[in-house]
Amino acid sequence: MSENNFEEYKTFTNHTEVKEFTELMDQNHIEYKVHKITPVLDPAFAGNTQNDNIVIKIKPSDVEQVEQILLNEVDVNVEDLAPDYYLLLFTDDELMDVVVKKDEWNDFDYVLAQKLLKERGKEITPEVLEMIRRQRISELSKQNPYPGHWIIAGYVFSILGGLIGVFIGLMLIWDTKKLPGGAKIYAYDSKARRHGKMILAVGLIMLILTIIFDKLEEFELIFNR
Repeated sequence: MSENNFEEYKTFTNHTEVKEFTELMDQNHIEYKVHKITPVLDPAFAGNTQNDNIVIKIKPSDVEQVEQILLNEVDVNVEDLAPDYYLLLFTDDELMDVVVKKDEWNDFDYVLAQKLLKERGKEITPEVLEMIRRQRISELSKQNPYPGHWIIAGYVFSILGGLIGVFIGLMLIWDTKKLPGGAKIYAYDSKARRHGKMILAVGLIMLILTIIFDKLEEFELIFNR
């Protein structure tokens, strides 16, 4: 399977957690790739030999299945929790917010919130969970509105010198965000990306002109000696 078919799913710093995760994927016949990322600074220099990040990549089409597998592994026993565990103090509305915004919480709290709601007589059926998931994805799929301050700054920096404007233009054009299902979308709307392309063009032109003028000045100084 081509490496291009896999996308980053989770990053670990603990080798035991990596082993548990990959064994779970193997048991469920989920394909994955493991990449070790070594820090730029030698870990031994800082006295830490366990400082590597290990990135797990999976196919976007497997994200929902993997998330369900992980949720099935979560063991929640309310009786084992400390009396002051924060979710126990949440109102019904706050617990529902945890369920709705699953992407902002860990798996344990997500499952616990459902269990607490069930104990309070407000069980959420699988059909309602699916509806909540779709609505959340729809909400997160909305692209960022026209970022006026970045666009103004982009044009100004492009005209003044080019390089910073180029970076701003590239950000507006290519910046993406990942949805809970694993899909990626552009972070900014089409209007902002059009401005990004113009900012990029102006920035590149000004950058090239700046380089040309600098070279001409150098040649002029050489010939005038």
